[in-house]
Amino acid sequence: MRASKRYLADELGLDAGQELQALERDLLTGDVVAGAATPAAVPTGRPDELAALLDEADRALHGTRVVWLSGDAGAGKSHLLGAATAELSHRGWRVTRGNCPESDGAPPAWPWTELLRRAATAYGDLPANLEPLITSTSDPVDVFRLGHALGNFLAELAGPAPLLVVLDDLHRADELTLHLLRLVLEVLDDAPVLMITTHRTAASGTGLAAVQVAASGRDGRHLPLGPLTDDGVVAVLGACGVTGLPPAEFTVLCERSDRNPLYVTEFARLVTDEGAAALEHGLPAGIADLVRHRLRHLPDTTIQVLRAAAVIGRDADLDVLAGMYGTGPEHLLDALEPALAARVLTEPAPDRIRFTHSLVRDTLYEDQSRSRRVRLHAAALAAIANLRPHDVSALAHHAALSATPATAHIAVEHLVEAARRADAHGTYLDAAALWNSAVAAHEMSSRTTEAELCALLAAQTGALARSGDIVTARAARARAVDVARRHRDTDATIAALTAWAAPVTWTIRVEPGADRHILDPIESVLTTPGLGDRDRALLHVARAFELEGPDSAGALDSARQAWALARAGNDAAVRCRALNALGYLAYGPDPVGQRREIAADLLAEAAAAGDTAFQAQAHFQWFLAAAAETALDEAREHADLAVRYASGRQLTQLIGVLALFRSVMRLLAGDAAGALAGYDAITARLTAEGTASAQWIGTIGRIGAGVLRGDLAPLVAELTAVETARPHSVRFPLVLALLDAGDEDRARGLWEAHRPHPRDYYWLAMTTLQALAAARLGDIETARTCHDALQPFSGRIAGLDSGSFCAGPVDAALAETSELLGDDAAAARYRSAAGSLTAALERRLQDPAWASWC
Repeated sequence: MRASKRYLADELGLDAGQELQALERDLLTGDVVAGAATPAAVPTGRPDELAALLDEADRALHGTRVVWLSGDAGAGKSHLLGAATAELSHRGWRVTRGNCPESDGAPPAWPWTELLRRAATAYGDLPANLEPLITSTSDPVDVFRLGHALGNFLAELAGPAPLLVVLDDLHRADELTLHLLRLVLEVLDDAPVLMITTHRTAASGTGLAAVQVAASGRDGRHLPLGPLTDDGVVAVLGACGVTGLPPAEFTVLCERSDRNPLYVTEFARLVTDEGAAALEHGLPAGIADLVRHRLRHLPDTTIQVLRAAAVIGRDADLDVLAGMYGTGPEHLLDALEPALAARVLTEPAPDRIRFTHSLVRDTLYEDQSRSRRVRLHAAALAAIANLRPHDVSALAHHAALSATPATAHIAVEHLVEAARRADAHGTYLDAAALWNSAVAAHEMSSRTTEAELCALLAAQTGALARSGDIVTARAARARAVDVARRHRDTDATIAALTAWAAPVTWTIRVEPGADRHILDPIESVLTTPGLGDRDRALLHVARAFELEGPDSAGALDSARQAWALARAGNDAAVRCRALNALGYLAYGPDPVGQRREIAADLLAEAAAAGDTAFQAQAHFQWFLAAAAETALDEAREHADLAVRYASGRQLTQLIGVLALFRSVMRLLAGDAAGALAGYDAITARLTAEGTASAQWIGTIGRIGAGVLRGDLAPLVAELTAVETARPHSVRFPLVLALLDAGDEDRARGLWEAHRPHPRDYYWLAMTTLQALAAARLGDIETARTCHDALQPFSGRIAGLDSGSFCAGPVDAALAETSELLGDDAAAARYRSAAGSLTAALERRLQDPAWASWC
């Protein structure tokens, strides 16, 4: 009963309805036996969705299930969850919950910390191996051990009674929170656990989407919340005490509220305060205006305290709020009482207040001037520093937002400490934001020097690279190099040039040509007398990734030198980076025979370094090595392991690559329509994310379908546009498309200016297409060159070594070049081998196990 009333008050600011109040009276007077009572229906306005949640709970009794509950702000996610929680609590379920904070300043994995503390309070002590989540340590954490310990604890918690686990507002989750969620779902299996997560539809980023894809094997469902039905609106109005609204006013309210439960509630309060006639004239324009309309009746002293509370966040501890005013918590109670009575605030605990909705807090915060907010953040910083000096995240948050030229040097200290902790915990998006703020605070400060900026910029580069923001990371590194060289600081220059510590899956160059702004300093520093092997190895790693593409031979030489130097040392992290560079260059045709060996070495070194991101990279490189040889079961195994170890932006990237690989598999299985639909879906997603190369994904899919169909003519216009924008990128498929379209003159014109494709991950696919074009155009010299280059790759599907492309069997091209070169017997053998390979793959991929994976 108390849970139902508390959820009504906390989540929508509603008083209990008549039925709930009557049931409470009956319980208190003894007219109903408490043990036999059925809780009154909490008026969610969403009976069907509530029934769906309870159905999932019934199913979870036989094994863990997960529900992804989504909707816009104010859609009633938390309120619906409260109704389900009240019912399941009544049925004897255990419940524990964690909320992702709706404002910045919380430690990494905060919802798990909150969830565990609640579980400890309700059900007993926690095991020692979960201590890192309770103490918010700044030390690096073993994420896999921690995730498995967390999953095992929840499974044990579900032993005496089924368990409901709630993670609220996952659109605000950091990388560690999401990674732990995936690991927990791996561990939970037959345990009677229902996990319900909530997120805002529009605000959920690629990280959450990637986690949902990675966890798609877990039983459960997605449950989106749309607008309320008429009956739903009536139910919410009734919960607010508004009944019998005339049809005309009801229609106006539905239109103005968009049938959003929160907005319906606010309009209902307007009707309660001013009557139904208020809907006919002078309606507030939106939810913020509705909130302001409600706040205008509160005393000025209450508004002042609410503004200070809004600076702290949606939740505010009374001791911090009192500390901002230099008084005790009891002196604030008189000022807070009107806000509690007006249902602007709730009291989730005796020492804490909470805004009834984040939009209420946001309105109060945004309506303040910047200068007022700066001063209030400074007051919050002082209060937290006095009360909780080890709350690193909160101190950094308020330090950044209170910084002035006179105080920014202090903000830098707090921000650096928080950024280092975020780096240690693998929450790189948070770390990048903190390093960005540290750089901004340093620039604002009147007490810092430019020379001190280098270390901040190098750390910023590393976090940005790990977070996947390649363009900004390159800009930060270039700036760090400029500052270091301007001060003639060789050590700082090396630190800047080698700051890119993230695994590299795809190119980190943003322009086709070599970036001399980075390459020239690398080559200059490499000539420094007495340069240590560690620095020399990392400089060669940096050089390899700058030269791949423009100078493949030079890149491979640097990668080999880096590995030779790293192998002689004892730094596993350096060896990981060197092997990453060498393995990346093995995507091309040169060290192709070493692909598995390099991947195995990288896997061992990454395990030794405790770096799961490089473990994911090792499995990815192994996946490509197996795919290149059409060892499809082995490729799938390592693809799944790569996803298992990845998190954050790396996870998003790998899931995208594997989606492409699945599309290639569909193409080889003979399902061209399904394959192209997959390519189009990936293109749409990457376009929505702002990925510059998104359109290229659809193009390579259509090239593959055209090659297997034997007709590229429909792609002439598309390939012409790509070739115009990036000359020589699709020259060979375009020549073939023109020949298929009967435009031999234009095809020959393009052919005359062709050049070999760079020796990268598309080399085998493009060289296969080059060989086909040479054979059709009768270019004997080019055909012979291509034939010799392709012979070592006989028996393979061109493009599979990229994991994303299909240019048909290499043997099909060898058959055509053999025929042109006059070797008809070889042509027949290659043609037969190509047919046998494609037929065998089609049969293999139509197997139910593969079909379900694709």
